[in-house]
Amino acid sequence: MKTIYPDSASFLITEDCNLACKYCFENKGRNQTVMSKEVIHKGLEMLCEGAKKQGKETFHAMIFGGEPLLMPEIVEEIFRYGMELGGRSGLTFTTSLVTNATILTTDIKRILNTYKSKANLSVQLSVDGIKEVHDKYRITKDGKGSFDIIEQNIPEWKALFADNMDRLSVHGCCNIDTLPYLYENYIFLREQWDIPRIWFIPIHSEEWKEDDARIYEQQLSKIADYILEKSKESGNYREVVNYAPIDRCLNIDMFPHAPCGAGKNFITITAKGELFPCHQIYFNDPEKFTKIGDLNTGIDELKRKIFVEYDNKDLSCAKLDPDCDAYHCYRCIAENWENNGSILSVVDCGGFRCEMSKIERKVQLRVREELKGMGLLDENMNNYEKGNNPNNPACLCDSRGGGMEIPNNSACNCGNSDNEAIAMALRAIIDKLAALEKGQEYILTKLFK
Repeated sequence: MKTIYPDSASFLITEDCNLACKYCFENKGRNQTVMSKEVIHKGLEMLCEGAKKQGKETFHAMIFGGEPLLMPEIVEEIFRYGMELGGRSGLTFTTSLVTNATILTTDIKRILNTYKSKANLSVQLSVDGIKEVHDKYRITKDGKGSFDIIEQNIPEWKALFADNMDRLSVHGCCNIDTLPYLYENYIFLREQWDIPRIWFIPIHSEEWKEDDARIYEQQLSKIADYILEKSKESGNYREVVNYAPIDRCLNIDMFPHAPCGAGKNFITITAKGELFPCHQIYFNDPEKFTKIGDLNTGIDELKRKIFVEYDNKDLSCAKLDPDCDAYHCYRCIAENWENNGSILSVVDCGGFRCEMSKIERKVQLRVREELKGMGLLDENMNNYEKGNNPNNPACLCDSRGGGMEIPNNSACNCGNSDNEAIAMALRAIIDKLAALEKGQEYILTKLFK
């Protein structure tokens, strides 16, 4: 098996935030540490070295929080040192930024203008849609809505990326209450704000019901109709590429190797320099069961082993059932771990969220066939352009960087005897059982505190 090294990471430069979104997965625990230059430098050096070891040409930093633009000087240092490292190593440094879009000072605009092209920057604005929907959940610490603040900043965000709007996107969430507004939210962002790249995702911690699946199908179908009409008018399928999850109609019909690259080539670096498989796992793990190392001592490969070696076949979900063709459904190992104590135990397998994934698949197939009927797509889906998460199209989380390396499990390993192969398999099983046991311990501590 090819060794996988992290070459992409989310940098939690601060866990502080100026908003108090009601559904934020970070609300379970924050600390006030701000990332130092030393942590930035060591983190970027680890990613650069990982890329070089794998023969890759790029390494990536996703700037995350909290709200990262509360700390513009830290953001600038990531850009500056990443560019310096890239120049010394001959690699390309790429960046992405996830922000709530409420902060856009003169200094921040200077920083972004300086580095947006040099560091191949893409920015995700977290906006849920129309004012009524957005302000219901994305509120300030004093309980006020944040929509008006963001709307004032939108012209300047667009001006920053006027030369390449593909680098600016909006990511919205929807829950049971806001799902009926999905189409209206999309049309507002697409027509009123004129931002092409949009993706919405149902909050998967919601307890979805049968009626919600029906509403989702209605709303997603209306968005698909709009996209198809625009495609027909323009004579190309750019609108399809711009909207997730409908853009997955352009993907090959096969299950990805694993739901995402968390813990494989993608990691999270905390402000203290600790290493975790991803930021969502970190924020839901106050006991640090899933910590895989730190920047001073390096990665603990034994603790990372299960993240590196698991694949779809190890998941409890029946997605490999030949009767299921929802190839590109959303499955989050962080959510599995939080709810079931194991990254391998899929949440709501066979439930209504599975039904919503099948609805997405149904809509995707309809869009694909209509594009073919328009002559915009051939049977081999030629001219496919990557969608909103270009480096990891198998994942719809906040990660914007770092493609998931697919280990070559079929490669010949002539140097190993049968006994060695069996020993390796047994060690992998033992490691997985140990991880499951830790997860169960975590659940018990929650139940009996």
